[in-house]
Amino acid sequence: AKWALVAAEGYDCEFVSPPPKVLQTECSVCLLILREPHLTSCCGHSFCRVCVEKIQNDGKPCPLCNKDEFTTLHNKGLERALKELAVQCEHKGSGCSWNGELGALDNHLTGACPFVEVKCRYGNCHHETKRKDISSHEESCGFRPFCCKWCQKYDTWYDDVTHHHWPVCPKYPVSCLQCNATVEREHVPHHVEEDCLFTVVDCEFSSVGCNARFPRMDLQGHITADQLLHLTMVNRKLVNENAILSRRVSNLEVWAVDQKREVEKMAAEKADVEAKMAKELAQLTVKLSNQERQLDELDKVKKVVECYVKKKIKTLPINLEVTEVENVPLNEEVQLTSCDFYSCFGGYKMRIQLYAESGRNYSSPSIWMRMAFLEGEFDDLLQWPFNGTVVAHIQTLSGTFAIYIDFKNAPLEYRSKPNKDVDCEKYFSQRLGHCFGVAVEQVISDAE
Repeated sequence: AKWALVAAEGYDCEFVSPPPKVLQTECSVCLLILREPHLTSCCGHSFCRVCVEKIQNDGKPCPLCNKDEFTTLHNKGLERALKELAVQCEHKGSGCSWNGELGALDNHLTGACPFVEVKCRYGNCHHETKRKDISSHEESCGFRPFCCKWCQKYDTWYDDVTHHHWPVCPKYPVSCLQCNATVEREHVPHHVEEDCLFTVVDCEFSSVGCNARFPRMDLQGHITADQLLHLTMVNRKLVNENAILSRRVSNLEVWAVDQKREVEKMAAEKADVEAKMAKELAQLTVKLSNQERQLDELDKVKKVVECYVKKKIKTLPINLEVTEVENVPLNEEVQLTSCDFYSCFGGYKMRIQLYAESGRNYSSPSIWMRMAFLEGEFDDLLQWPFNGTVVAHIQTLSGTFAIYIDFKNAPLEYRSKPNKDVDCEKYFSQRLGHCFGVAVEQVISDAE
C-alpha cells in the first residue's frame, strides 16, 4: 500500500445501541468513531480531520480510492448526527458506568471520569494515575512545594530540598566526625580548624622547622617542654632569611645596572635618530630653498618675457645723427639724448648722450659721447658692477671705424647697479672727435 496507518484520532468507545447502517461512523484510517469528519472530493468517503490532514501533508493518495490528488470538506451534517448518538465511556472496562451522547464524551473524560489517567498537578512531576487516586499521590508527591526549614531560603519542591539541598545546606546540622559535636554545616571547617580538641595540628613553630604534630589538647604541653629547641630553630631561620635577602638585593643591583645600560643605549639610539632626522630636515630645507630660488628665477624670466611682450623693449643697435649739434657757437655746448634702450633682450638698460662743445681746448666743435646705466627690468638677473665693453661705430670724413669703451677702469659709481635714473654729471664720457654720426652696436659684458 502507498499509505500507512496513522495515530488513532477518533473516539475509542462503543455505541449503546447499533447506529443506522446508512450512517458512516468509522474512520477507515484509525478504525475508530469519526472525530471532526472530513469528506473527500475523490470518492466521497469521510475520515477524521487529523487522519486525512496527515495523509495530505505526507503527499499520500486517498486510502480508499488511491487517487493522488483530492480536496476535503468538513462534513458538519455527519458530525451533528454522530454527536447525537448514545455511547458508553471509553473506560467501561475499568468500571465506569457513564452513558451519554457522543458530543458530551470529551467533557466527561476531561472533568468527571474517575478512571481517566491524569497527570500530577505539580509541574515537574510526570506521574500519571487514575483521577480517583490522584489526591493521595499529590499529598506525598516529591514535587510538592517545600521550603528548607533550616535556612528558610531554599524554596522549591520536597525531593529537591531533601535529596539535593539538605546534603549541601549550610545551616543543616551535622556531627563532627572527631568529637561528635553538633554544628551547622557551614561552621564545620571553622570548628575543626579552631575548636575541635581532637584535631591534629602542627606545632606553632612549624614555620621555623618543628615538624611535631599533636591533637590540639596536647599542643600546649609540647610547646612548654621544647622551648630551647624552638628558640634555636627561630635563630637558624632568621640567618637563612637574611642570606636570601642579601642574594635578592645583589640580584636587584645587577638588574638595576643592566636596566641603566639599556636606558643609556636607548638614549644613544634616540640621539642618533634625532641627529639623522635633523640632518634630513636640513637637507630638505636646503632643497626647499633651492626650489624656492629656482621659482624666483622662473618668476624673473616670466617677468622678462612679460615685459618684452607688453612694453616692446627697444634694444641695440641705436643710431644718433650728429648733424644737429655741428654748428655750435663758441664756448657753448649742445647735447642730443637717445631714448632708453636695452643692450639686448634681458640685458642692461642704458641711455647715451651726444654733445658738442666749441672753444676751450679745441679749435673746432668736438663730439663727446656719454653713457649711463638706468634701473631696468632685468637688473636682478645681471652681473654687477658692469666690467664689460661698449662697441660704437663712428662715421667721420675719413671713414667709419669702431671704438671700444671699456668700463673696467671707470669709477665704480658709473658701473654699479642703479637704483634710479642717474644725472648727466654721472655719465661716463668719452671724446669722439669730429664726426657725423654714431651707432652703438654692441655691449660686451664681462660675463661673456
